[in-house]
Amino acid sequence: MRKIAAEMRNRYDELVDAHVKSMGCPRHLTGAFHVDAPIEAMEYYADLAYKMEAVEERNDVLLLKEPVGVCAFINPWNYPLHQLIGKVAPALAAGCTIIAKPAEQTPELDFLMAEIFDTAGLPAGVFNLVSGLGTEIGPVMSSHPQVDMVSFTGSTRAGVQVAAAAAPGVKRVCQELGGKSAFIITEDADLSAAVRYGVEDVMANTGQTCNALTRMLIPQSRYEEAVALAAEIAGEQVVGDPTDDATTMGPMASHRQKKPLKTISAWGWKKVPAW
Repeated sequence: MRKIAAEMRNRYDELVDAHVKSMGCPRHLTGAFHVDAPIEAMEYYADLAYKMEAVEERNDVLLLKEPVGVCAFINPWNYPLHQLIGKVAPALAAGCTIIAKPAEQTPELDFLMAEIFDTAGLPAGVFNLVSGLGTEIGPVMSSHPQVDMVSFTGSTRAGVQVAAAAAPGVKRVCQELGGKSAFIITEDADLSAAVRYGVEDVMANTGQTCNALTRMLIPQSRYEEAVALAAEIAGEQVVGDPTDDATTMGPMASHRQKKPLKTISAWGWKKVPAW
């Protein structure tokens, strides 16, 4: 695992470029947003690996740790390296074998990591990569009798399907599903600073962050002021070539992400423009 982290550092620029090309994050932000933490995570879990061998004694009972087994990881497109390493690193530390499926929009990072795993000397069969459409491959991975655990990150709708497919085999299922993160701004807050923090948080990573603070809750008395501030701050964003250091927002990862979104209102469904 330490060799993997070292090889990730050796191929740092390639990891950065793969993010820029596949999901549009401005290059000057990509290292800090997408690459640094996964390298640190690989090193962190390497330090924890030895704990699997620890035996805990409670009264006359011995508690041992053993790997779950074969882990199937189905990952999203917006933080591809974060999601891959966030699952693979602890699985390797625990002694599990892995089948990973990248999002069809951003497979380049996973193929690059497969090369890195091989270069670092990971034994054949420990890490396995399957690419393709999630709608076709996800059900197979979730229901396969030789898979012991499924980890899925994505939409709530797909998460329900993953859980249903895994249920007959009584597999362990770990999911991080869609949501809408609230940002609560109180009456006595510094409104300008708070709104700026919220808008810039949403715009980061070209507006493609799953835990972005996308619901700004503001006292009614300060609503108009907050709307004006948000519009002004959003207008400061520079949309353009992700390789240009002046760009703060690059292209979206796919045409689908650029399409108008639907949101619920008191009157039913309506279309609103995407960012």
